[in-house]
Amino acid sequence: MKYFEFLRGKFFLIFVLILLLPLFYIFQPVKVEGMSMEPQIDEGENILVGKSFLVTDNLKRGDVIIFYFPLNPKKIFIKRIIGIPGDVVEIKKGKVFVNGKKIDEPYLRGSFEDFSSFPPVKVMPGTYFVLGDNRAISNDSRNWGLLPKKFVIGKALFSYWPPKKIGEIK
Repeated sequence: MKYFEFLRGKFFLIFVLILLLPLFYIFQPVKVEGMSMEPQIDEGENILVGKSFLVTDNLKRGDVIIFYFPLNPKKIFIKRIIGIPGDVVEIKKGKVFVNGKKIDEPYLRGSFEDFSSFPPVKVMPGTYFVLGDNRAISNDSRNWGLLPKKFVIGKALFSYWPPKKIGEIK
């Protein structure tokens, strides 16, 4: 009888693993390092990322993505997509213009803004122009250029830790 109870416990564990493994194939938990996305996403925050094979064909301006840093693919960065293929992005005294129109950026606040300028750049096919929300300290497309799509891991979907930050990432 004890043998069957032992086997039942093993079957339950295997059953749970079979259910959870596809979730880790589709979603990836990530702990945010760095302050480039503050105040929206804090350093140390834990987020759930939808893997790239599900989302990269549907990425749009404003999405927050996780990617391998093009200059050192061992590092993982988090930034917001500002320009998609075909866009022309320009920054004038901290204000971002896409295709000649100033974009609304409700996620920017006070001391996290930057008032520098950046010349117009055309976003080429298969690339994105990305910026951190904490513009004053962010290492982003202004520093190292366009992000090739092949480096995208996925889209930041949901914050699950700490409890006060639980919710959808916008």
